[in-house]
Amino acid sequence: PNPREIRLGHYQMLVRAGIPFDIVDETALEADEGRRYKLMILPNCACLSDGQCRILEAYVANGGGLIADFETSLYDEQGRQRPDFGLATVFGVRNLNKVRGPHPNDFAFIRRDALPCLAGLRSEMIPGTQYGLHVALARATTLGVYSKPLVSNLVGRVDPSEDAFLVESRTGSGRCFYFPSTFGQAFAQHEIDIFLDLFRRLVRDVVEPPIRLEHAPHLLEVLLRRQESPARTIVHLLNYELQPITGAVPAHDVKITVRCPHPVTRAAALRAGAALPFRRTGDEVTVRVPVVHEFEAVVLE
Repeated sequence: PNPREIRLGHYQMLVRAGIPFDIVDETALEADEGRRYKLMILPNCACLSDGQCRILEAYVANGGGLIADFETSLYDEQGRQRPDFGLATVFGVRNLNKVRGPHPNDFAFIRRDALPCLAGLRSEMIPGTQYGLHVALARATTLGVYSKPLVSNLVGRVDPSEDAFLVESRTGSGRCFYFPSTFGQAFAQHEIDIFLDLFRRLVRDVVEPPIRLEHAPHLLEVLLRRQESPARTIVHLLNYELQPITGAVPAHDVKITVRCPHPVTRAAALRAGAALPFRRTGDEVTVRVPVVHEFEAVVLE
């Protein structure tokens, strides 16, 4: 398993889902700045100190959401393997100290009746991941299992196993989705569209993102920033849809709907230097950006 690819896969899923996010490093985590967020994602954060694990436990117990995968918290800050996950109580599983794989031909079965957010997933059988960890359920609920190992991609029958692919656990008033697998790496390598759909559904089951994009390309990253004095919201759009030599493929007529906790009398595209018409409905403001080249910043004030 490649830790960099696992992180890259989660980053790509966030970008493609149009979900704004921040990077929280260990310094910010230890300063307990995670309390600002309703959801934290740990993409194979294998090495965590005992103190960092306790901070994350308290974060979830107090209502935070967590998505993690593979060996997250299995090692301490010195890289020494623990006998069990440092976040075992949050994951709701025990590590059996055995790697599953490599199984490049396996599938996974998602229990679409387990949560309302999974009901719309277009198929219960999805591609598996090449590697996973064998875990035992403690108090987690199984949302998905691997297929029984397949020796070929040409088979007449695919049956589910008892090996967990995705579990949910609740601690205090918070919850955690844990993939004991290289979920992020599989997306980075193969860009499996149903993985993106599954990821988006899990995120939105924990927190509804404060912004929605329509008519946006897949690789349009959105960053949301707010200023208090004067009160304004700024939406940064970074267009990574590249074409050879000439730069980014322009995105046209991008519709942005964003929650604005302050009054808005003006909307503008700063790079284009143009005012934008806007509509307010309740606490949301909607604008349309005629074109986004490599970058655009939309200000609402």
